[in-house]
Amino acid sequence: MPADPSEALFDLEALPGHLVVRNFRRGDRIRPLGMTGRKKLKDVFIDQKVPLSVRATLPLLAMGEEILWIPGYGRSDTARVTEKTTSILHIKAVPMRA
Repeated sequence: MPADPSEALFDLEALPGHLVVRNFRRGDRIRPLGMTGRKKLKDVFIDQKVPLSVRATLPLLAMGEEILWIPGYGRSDTARVTEKTTSILHIKAVPMRA
């Protein structure tokens, strides 16, 4: 696992759909890494004390309706890299300069 929370690794072969980057939508849920079940992104943001003004600006990596990664705040258990992984997708979030 990357030490930098602005990076994420995924098992490429476990990602059958198209990946998109989008903003938070009401009702979004994530299957947090290491947890069973799903959790509302709103609750993830509350637990990590993310201000309301920041929540709408965060990019989310998604595959269909499933949230895979919130840069800096956590990733999904989906497509976890394991000892059986043969291809890795390495993604890094880089801030845009104005």
